[in-house]
Amino acid sequence: MRVTTGMIYSMTNVNITNQYEQMFLLNEKVTSGKRINRPSDDPVDAGKVLDYRALVGALDQYTRNVNRGINLLRNTETALDNAGQVLTDAKTLAEQMATGSYNEDQRTVLAVQAEQLFRQMLQVANTQISGRYLFSGFKTDTPAFSADDHYNVAYQGDANQIRIAVQQNSAVAVNITGQAAFLDGTNVFNVL
Repeated sequence: MRVTTGMIYSMTNVNITNQYEQMFLLNEKVTSGKRINRPSDDPVDAGKVLDYRALVGALDQYTRNVNRGINLLRNTETALDNAGQVLTDAKTLAEQMATGSYNEDQRTVLAVQAEQLFRQMLQVANTQISGRYLFSGFKTDTPAFSADDHYNVAYQGDANQIRIAVQQNSAVAVNITGQAAFLDGTNVFNVL
């Protein structure tokens, strides 16, 4: 077989083009700092990279969920602490009224204070965070409790607990319903 000048020229062009492609790929790896820039660079490892990205994305979402859950639990704890303080104040007031050492005018003042404690408890039970009611279950756009002029209280929420995913196939409750917190066991509104 005879090698012609045209063949030499053609082979030289092919080799130069291949070298440019190799230089481009190496430059891309150096610039990006990544060994795999497209699936065709290494199909097996590219699949692993996609799996790792999905895992990192899921872990980021779990972290955001946990942070939201912690915030909700802290706000719930604060509201329940406030409810406990209202009950402590009500107990002190009841003990004062039970002594029998107050006249009618003083008892009227104490009765007004008792009514204020009732209203304060209702306000605590209807605590909102970012426009969402803490103790309403899934009905976060509805106040948990309503009261009429005769101090009859009605629960308007539902019995559902808000659950957040903290890992794959695992979720935890991050709220307590108003029914469980204020009515079950001892109805705090009746006590007040």
